[in-house]
Amino acid sequence: MDKISGSVSFKNRPKSKELIKLIEEGKVSEIVVEEFSRLGRNTGDVIQTLKWLEEKEINVVVRNIGL
Repeated sequence: MDKISGSVSFKNRPKSKELIKLIEEGKVSEIVVEEFSRLGRNTGDVIQTLKWLEEKEINVVVRNIGL
């Protein structure tokens, strides 16, 4: 669980760096977040992150909106 401010970009979060490594190694196929704000507060960063995850074929589940 990542407990860092949403104002820090996804790629610069310590836990995200670990997650990125696992994704690059093909060890992750799905990410579950409680809400979009956990991916970031900056809309551009969230969109960029989601686009990258889509390119890596990672399923993203956002629990509070059922996606």
